[in-house]
Amino acid sequence: MWLALIPPILWGSSYAAIGLYLNDLTPIWLAVWRALGAGLLLMFWVRGFPALSFKRLMMLSLLNVTLFFPLLMVSAFLLPGAVAGTLGSTFVIQVLLFRWLLDGVKPRLASMIAAVAGIAGVALLLNPGTDFSVLGAVSALTGTACIAVATVLLGRWSPSGALGLTAWQLVIGGTLLAPLAFCVAGLPQLPTGNQWLGLFWLVVLNSALGYWLWMTAIGKLGADRVAPAALLNPVTAVILGTVILNEQLDLVQWLGIFVILAALIMNGIKPRACSH
Repeated sequence: MWLALIPPILWGSSYAAIGLYLNDLTPIWLAVWRALGAGLLLMFWVRGFPALSFKRLMMLSLLNVTLFFPLLMVSAFLLPGAVAGTLGSTFVIQVLLFRWLLDGVKPRLASMIAAVAGIAGVALLLNPGTDFSVLGAVSALTGTACIAVATVLLGRWSPSGALGLTAWQLVIGGTLLAPLAFCVAGLPQLPTGNQWLGLFWLVVLNSALGYWLWMTAIGKLGADRVAPAALLNPVTAVILGTVILNEQLDLVQWLGIFVILAALIMNGIKPRACSH
């Protein structure tokens, strides 16, 4: 069950890493480097093609990487971490709704209550004085929808070999994204100095390790059980903003963190029964 908690914590660090080291880079090229770098790194340990049809692998690569990564980067550049995390926390409800629409699995009442409680907790993390970008908000919500659909499809298809599945998605998705990045932003700007430190964090830990653990968790727990763990993303973003970027938390925001953790406990993350 702990596998599901690690990736959102790693992903919640994206905003601090970008704020500290990567603000001067082009968001879409940063998405390309993140995807291809992580995918090629994981390929060193991959043997063969994942146990999934090419059509399904392409669909997951488009949703999880080619579409999601640049949308995430745009929202990270345009929105404060707490705001982006709040919008991203709709992932929990989106997974429940997409499972209902695509698989006909009606959400449990307890899951819906926990999801709403978690989003309410994330809303408490918001600082009313922060700037708000419509483009950033649309990017965050659209990107969240992409990864929510991909999570439901992964839970439905239950492919084996999480490492190979992760590596191939990152390589294919990053390769498809590179021509788009060139058309939108021209030639990439090469990282310099401390930017390499930020890239190392995004590529190795945030993406390679984070996505491998996420794919593994979905296979073991199921999409509906994994989704609530995403609420740790904004909590991490706010805490790192406080510790690293010298942002301040008030009593209401600390209450929000408590509510989110309570929502995770309410949902009861347990492994689903395996049929094999």
